[in-house]
Amino acid sequence: MAKKSGPPSGSQPVLGPGAFELLATPQSVGNPSPSICLSITQFREFMRQYRSLDDGVTTRLNRVMARSRDMGLSSYPSLLSSHSSSSTSIDIGTSTYSVVPEAVCASFWQELMSAWTRREQAVRYCLTVAERSLVEKQAQAAADAGIEPGLDAERKDASLFASAASGRRSSSRDKFDDRSGRAEAHDEFMLRQLHNELAVESILRRRSLDVFKARCRTFQPRLRDEREHAMWEGKDTPAAQYSQQQAASV
Repeated sequence: MAKKSGPPSGSQPVLGPGAFELLATPQSVGNPSPSICLSITQFREFMRQYRSLDDGVTTRLNRVMARSRDMGLSSYPSLLSSHSSSSTSIDIGTSTYSVVPEAVCASFWQELMSAWTRREQAVRYCLTVAERSLVEKQAQAAADAGIEPGLDAERKDASLFASAASGRRSSSRDKFDDRSGRAEAHDEFMLRQLHNELAVESILRRRSLDVFKARCRTFQPRLRDEREHAMWEGKDTPAAQYSQQQAASV
């Protein structure tokens, strides 16, 4: 009779913070550059890689629960316990009440918090880049058309009207409108997309948070600030709330 393979007695690994595979933001992703922030295609690919952690939340937590079940870390059946059934062909029909160790939940939560914070900071950085680009392009278009940068819409119209006496009104205004219009069309589009990304972040966080809380039912993190409180409660962060207000004016 073949001896069952497995770790020697007494050498079974303990489920600790390193018990699950960490698939955090790839180091190769790095930080966003201005060129990435101003290209919708590059920015979306950047965020896709940045969101890799959330994509595997359910799978990795299920693996931890399976390991804890195999090691005998389970709770007694209760109506208050989260009931789960194995999805493997071997365990079809069996039920488990696995417990994810507190240390694993704490480590996993810190990993989520770090990824969520970095992603929000990346979007906010790109918002700053896009806003600055829009202002600079508008100023350059105004300067090229002979219009003093900083003039409000009414004074711009007055300046163009005055130039009509010398026969320059039409060409000056057309030149300004053409250049300024193209700059605003692109950068305002990027601003709207970037504001939308913070809303998308809120949705993704809530989805991952629901999975996390279902697996780590008794875990309670130490929340340091308003942003962490919002993330734990599944609400929009202060940055996302501000972005929603700004998006209405773009």
